[in-house]
Amino acid sequence: MARSTQKRGAGVVKLVALVLFAALLGLGLLDSPPSAAAPSASTPISACGTTINSAGNYKLAGNLAASGATCITITANNVSIDLGGHTISGNASSSTSMFGITDGGNTLSEIAILNGTVTGFNVDLALKATNSATIDHVKLSGAVTSLSSGDGDGLEVACCSTLANVIAINNQRRGIDANGCCFTIVNTTATNNGDVGIVAGGCCSTVTNSKATGNGGDGIDATGCCNSIVSCSATGNVGDGVYASSSNQSNQDNLVTNGKFTKNGNNGVELDENGLITATSATGNHTDGVSLICPGNAVLVKALHNSGANLAEDTSAGPCTNVNNRAP
Repeated sequence: MARSTQKRGAGVVKLVALVLFAALLGLGLLDSPPSAAAPSASTPISACGTTINSAGNYKLAGNLAASGATCITITANNVSIDLGGHTISGNASSSTSMFGITDGGNTLSEIAILNGTVTGFNVDLALKATNSATIDHVKLSGAVTSLSSGDGDGLEVACCSTLANVIAINNQRRGIDANGCCFTIVNTTATNNGDVGIVAGGCCSTVTNSKATGNGGDGIDATGCCNSIVSCSATGNVGDGVYASSSNQSNQDNLVTNGKFTKNGNNGVELDENGLITATSATGNHTDGVSLICPGNAVLVKALHNSGANLAEDTSAGPCTNVNNRAP
């Protein structure tokens, strides 16, 4: 009997506790466990001729083809477009003015284009007025020069943007035209474009682990001061492998390190005053291996078999510092 009473008492206590807990929870005096955040829904894009005028996430529903006109125009900030592995294709010619994805000249920020291919427009990604863009895992090809000046680029984008895992190939003008300042370009490839492969214009940009091959101008242009070209290669370009110089010597304080620049039509590397080139090889280039305007620094440079000088230094403004170079 005592044991039965104890059981009933314990049951009453449990019941009271459950009722009290439910009451407190209903009054908001106890917090329920946090739920996982639901993923943001993406608005599908199923046809060209689309204008995006609201912030949000968008995703291609499939491959898109444009005929004679722009495919997607963005007019709002904070827009992300996931290409979803699909292709946006165009049929641009010298008489058209059509873009794969464009900001339409609107000054925008925080635009992301991800995971797919854009091909065959006058500019594949025309984001010339867009700051702080992110372009990741995108292939850009077949851009066609038109009667409009500047067309024929795979990508045009403004300052403070990040380009990662981008391939720009067989565009009639530049592969990547990033103009402004403060770009981060990583794991990017520019091949067989009609002009410069990769342009990082303005100051304070970093190009890392990137390749420029067979382009009709320079491989990589870092026009401005305080840029870093890190672990990059440039081979078989018509101009310089890396150009970080200018006629008025305004492209100063640039760094080239851990690079390989081979068989380019002009210099392997051209650096303005106060530049530093280190742990880099420049071989078989048609003019100089490394052309350095002093004062500047060359450290652990291997420059061999170039048609001009292996290490050419302009000392008219002062001497350069040379440490452990192999550049006979």
